[in-house]
Amino acid sequence: MKSTQPQSIRSWQKEFEEFFSWCAPRLKEVMEAGGVRELWLQGEAYRYFRHHRPGGLLNVWTNTCNRNDLAFYADEDSESPYLVLEMKLYGLNFLTKNLTGFSDMRPYQAPSQENARFTFTPRHRCHPREGSILKDYRKLLKQPGCMRLLMLVLNTATDVNEFGEAIQRVDFGTPGVDVFKKDHVHVRWWEIG
Repeated sequence: MKSTQPQSIRSWQKEFEEFFSWCAPRLKEVMEAGGVRELWLQGEAYRYFRHHRPGGLLNVWTNTCNRNDLAFYADEDSESPYLVLEMKLYGLNFLTKNLTGFSDMRPYQAPSQENARFTFTPRHRCHPREGSILKDYRKLLKQPGCMRLLMLVLNTATDVNEFGEAIQRVDFGTPGVDVFKKDHVHVRWWEIG
């Protein structure tokens, strides 16, 4: 199997932009399929990065084989990944618990400044049993030795509730980077340092 050298964050951004362009027509359909959205997207990423990527074959594993949604390895003999990625797919009308695992949105209500951001840091508390984006952020913080990315995929075609207002204003440690924005799909990620 061909070895793939680790890439820079900029080259990964370009690769994921191409990936989302490739799967966007199908993603629009799957956004409404409760319970399978993230697993479906992980499967599509597996297919794309192993077989359809412009740079050639890449070793990638989904969360069934490791503790991250996606893990990229330089070659088949590597014991440790050089990139791990956690992804969340949300509509702007999802339940408030998807942010931290708790339903209380008061700490994240829109501030008086328009377009103000809220930055999560390691000190913020998340519910230990709920699958929230903050829990995935904290999981990435505990995994040293590789590039770590937290990806948010939003279906912007839905109505906006308290959660939708909050999720569009959050950052994780540092400001996020827009990776893809087209056809009611907005993808943003954070490199977790």
